[in-house]
Amino acid sequence: MIHHPAHMQLCNALLSPSYLQARRRVFRQLVESLIYEGIIHADRRKIAKDEIEFTIHGSSETKESVSYRCYGTERFTYGRIRLNEQPLTRKGKEAQEQEAASLSQFMMELFNYNASTVNIRMLDMFIQELEQTVLKDTMSRYKLSMEPKVFLHQIPYDAIENALVDGHPYHPCYKSRMGFDITDNDLYGPEFKRDLTPIWIAIDRSLDGLFVAGADQYRKMLQEELSGETLQHFDSIVQLNGGRAESYLYVPVHPWQWERQALPAVIEELRNKRIVVLGSSEDSYRAQQSIRTLYNASQPRKSCLKLSLHIRNTSSMRGLTPHSVACAARVSAWLHQVVATDDYLMQQSRLVILSEHTGLSYGVIGCIWRESIHLYLEQGEGAVPMNALTSLEADGRPVIDRWIERQGLEYWLHSLLQVTMLPVIHLLVGHGLALEAHAQNMVLIHQDGVPSRVALKDFHEGVEYFPDYLANPELLPDFASLHPFYDTAIPNRGYEMDSLQLVRELTTDCLFFMNLGELAMFLADRYKYDEPSFWMLVRHVIEEHFDRFPQLQMRFQQIDLFTPTCRIEQLTRRRLYPDDSLMVHDSPNPLEVAGRTTPAGIIKSFKQRRAVQT
Repeated sequence: MIHHPAHMQLCNALLSPSYLQARRRVFRQLVESLIYEGIIHADRRKIAKDEIEFTIHGSSETKESVSYRCYGTERFTYGRIRLNEQPLTRKGKEAQEQEAASLSQFMMELFNYNASTVNIRMLDMFIQELEQTVLKDTMSRYKLSMEPKVFLHQIPYDAIENALVDGHPYHPCYKSRMGFDITDNDLYGPEFKRDLTPIWIAIDRSLDGLFVAGADQYRKMLQEELSGETLQHFDSIVQLNGGRAESYLYVPVHPWQWERQALPAVIEELRNKRIVVLGSSEDSYRAQQSIRTLYNASQPRKSCLKLSLHIRNTSSMRGLTPHSVACAARVSAWLHQVVATDDYLMQQSRLVILSEHTGLSYGVIGCIWRESIHLYLEQGEGAVPMNALTSLEADGRPVIDRWIERQGLEYWLHSLLQVTMLPVIHLLVGHGLALEAHAQNMVLIHQDGVPSRVALKDFHEGVEYFPDYLANPELLPDFASLHPFYDTAIPNRGYEMDSLQLVRELTTDCLFFMNLGELAMFLADRYKYDEPSFWMLVRHVIEEHFDRFPQLQMRFQQIDLFTPTCRIEQLTRRRLYPDDSLMVHDSPNPLEVAGRTTPAGIIKSFKQRRAVQT
């Protein structure tokens, strides 16, 4: 029997246009990534100036030939494949060509034909993730269609985090949320805007396996995050259970994580009262885009909670590794130290580092407290995540449309690049630190659409360095003293990389390929601002910046951002093959091509390079 309204809503959603929209989008991003990453071969036939017909061959269960057809382009931006809105079609030996409807049939027929060495267990799991993405995106779209229209440029930052429902623009499993059932998705998915209250527990400080970041300030932090009445109530519960408040640390747990993961894992600790359930605090929270990070809906200036949540979304399990939690506060402090040594970052760009100031990890339980963006917004300033810049309003207009109308596209874009891109590149070149600055990890601070500053976040697992390229090695934290993982860390699994190329690749993947790459294609599609011109401007802004800092020229040449080819992470291949090799492929670097020819020549050179590579 169906009890929760989410199930009835899903039944209605599956009969609505929302289902078809979601299924087509999953197919589109799946095919784009399969072709782009070279996982499958597609025959190409040029049918118009900028349009290609792609034909993909497969084999049915009965060994009959089938073919799939779709249409799109190969973009100047890293050679990305972009399909148009026409749906993928399937044709069997006798059957009439019709729209492809089954993701599992499509995947099985592709890999039957290719006689691939793909891991069957991983293929089955990937198909499940694709199908779950269709279901959960259908729910999101249906809910949005039933609500009053909301305009992103008119609402505050936290509401924007809830209103951005698109998810990852490249990964085909952009909303898989494996672990959430339909009811969980309705309760905890950010787009459903549900208030939730974490479950607070007390953990005995002397437990083996407990790691704390910012331990010396832990009680002070709790006094700022919880009311005095709540903190006294928690203390009294500990005392009623025979403990002393000073012997315990209080930590919030996501309700889903508590029921599904944490509670079964800490039964003995609960029985011997080394863990005590405290209840809830007075504040309500809501999920941000990342799902596991909650903002304080009752008091927005209070810290966000990043909670361990063992669901899989896109390519990642959304837990919190103990070693990264243990280092979170120290990494943020390190970044603040570095910024404080640099006049450009501190005074000119006024870079905002949203500190992860406290953290706790015990088994599957984990929390990191992170500063709220509201602490930094000045009078008249608003904030939007970078991925909002390529989103559409309820009326179909781009979010940025009104800003571009007032400022002019190229003027606005030039300002945006100076404000958002340059601080990240300056940290890289000037100090040797690469950040995972993509999507919601980069926040544009603006004055009614005029870019003014950038805020960066999510550092506990998102900072990389190569020792020989560090400008201030004396500031490097002693990570091994914070967690034993770093005593024997496998190369390239922590913060330290064994080559400068890997450090550069994090910047390429996150800042250039995702953030700026998506914007380049969006401006080309919506405003006819061609991609070669976009990347020429990006390169010009970078070169102009380092002309101002001649002392950094040698380091700028070392990092070689304008290398002819870039290694791009293969997000879909990672879901199909064991992770026993580097999942990357070479793509032409639009920044290199943009620096050596005119716009017309750029396009010709790009096509020649792609032809050689293919």
